[in-house]
Amino acid sequence: MNLTRFQHGGGRKRSNPGGLFQEEIEKAHLEGTMRMVRKYIPLIGTIRNYKKEYFYKDLMTAMTVAVVAIPQSMAYALIAGVNPIYGLYTAIVSTIISSVFGSSDHVIAGPTNAIALLIASTMSIYMGQDNVYQMLFLLTFMVGILRILFGLIKLGKVINFVSYSVLIGYTAGAGVLIGLGQLSTLLSISIKDSSHMSTMAKFYYVMTHLSQVNLYALGLGVMTMAIIIICNKVNKKLPGALIGIVIPIMFIVLFSLEQKGVKLTGFIPSSLPPFMMVQFDWVAMQDLFGGAIAIAILGLVEATAIAKSIAATSGQKIDVNQEFIGQGLANVGASFFQCFAGSGSFTRSALNYQSGAATRIAGILSGVIVALILLFFAPYAQYIPNPCLAGVILVIAYNMIKTRRNLKIL
Repeated sequence: MNLTRFQHGGGRKRSNPGGLFQEEIEKAHLEGTMRMVRKYIPLIGTIRNYKKEYFYKDLMTAMTVAVVAIPQSMAYALIAGVNPIYGLYTAIVSTIISSVFGSSDHVIAGPTNAIALLIASTMSIYMGQDNVYQMLFLLTFMVGILRILFGLIKLGKVINFVSYSVLIGYTAGAGVLIGLGQLSTLLSISIKDSSHMSTMAKFYYVMTHLSQVNLYALGLGVMTMAIIIICNKVNKKLPGALIGIVIPIMFIVLFSLEQKGVKLTGFIPSSLPPFMMVQFDWVAMQDLFGGAIAIAILGLVEATAIAKSIAATSGQKIDVNQEFIGQGLANVGASFFQCFAGSGSFTRSALNYQSGAATRIAGILSGVIVALILLFFAPYAQYIPNPCLAGVILVIAYNMIKTRRNLKIL
């Protein structure tokens, strides 16, 4: 009776070795697929292990990073030779995407000083032309594709062969060029066709036209630099750059300094980064290729340096090739939202970690906060004096020249 029930499906179920084996294969395949997805989209792992006590730390850190990112991004846009609004767009889109896909929990991507300088050099042949911004966004797309390619073919180890002395030399040299390039803005000396002049030519022009210095502009720029330095001395977590811009705005409004020759940033649209298709042009891509390669490689060196430096303290294991892919996706995505090429920011990444960011969510939130500020407070940005942005850049340039100390905190 029991035998009959067993044979006809009653009682205990018969074992099915073939079916179990197939189930194990499918389970292993599913687990492998999920591991692959989590590898290429690290945000998934972060969300799975996220704790509610992390959110306060991430939010507070994001606010700190955002208030530093705003003046920095506008300043870097000026270095690149473009409207400051594109720096803000880059600080939103690049930061969010790289925080989703990058390997590091703490690297903050977006506009950087060295990359902005290379962009200015690469785009110099297009300055003054009607298609300059089309070529700028095409360059961003190309940089992103190259970085993704570097990550997919696993060139991460190659970056290790870039020597420390090369980083020091490039960073210091870039700091000098950036600083010299901002003197005309700090002193409010107008230079015709400046987009077609070299940095040294601009510097010579400034030195031979010192009689045209606007003392009000110079005073505001020096005020900004002094405030930033004082804030750094008092507490490094203070948003010195933001304070150094807000206080001079009060002087602009109270004493109508715009009427005395102080140049302001001007109108900035109160909107989120608009979607726009990249205009692909094979001839232009050939012309931009050399610059795109240089920007892609330098950006990866920057991002890898800061990621590894922070990881040495935080204990996080960094997948350099995944960081390449994350930085690449950030630039490809950003190119469709009117952004210029960016990378891991030395200053903002260090600030993100030192301020107590618990996870990569802090980076995403910092981009969101910049977007909200742009959406609701953009009209006030038109009162930002250009000499004050030049003051921010000059302090940054000085810190770049102090490379040994600067690279250690990266």
